[in-house]
Amino acid sequence: MDHVSWEDPVMQEEIFGPVFPVISCTDYDEMLRKIIDGEKPLAAYLFTKNEEEKDKFLSFVSFGGDASMIL
Repeated sequence: MDHVSWEDPVMQEEIFGPVFPVISCTDYDEMLRKIIDGEKPLAAYLFTKNEEEKDKFLSFVSFGGDASMIL
């Protein structure tokens, strides 16, 4: 799913099934705050080539998945 916002119903409850909402961001720190302030996600995926962003994500975001999911 693209064009998803934090307020969309799919982002308000636990998702079951082959659904993958994607939220793009222009302010990386704001995105991190939104994730940290919310409930712990069962999984989190970060698509970046920036090592600093990756390290910061792994340091501050707690999620139920494996860190190898970070791409």
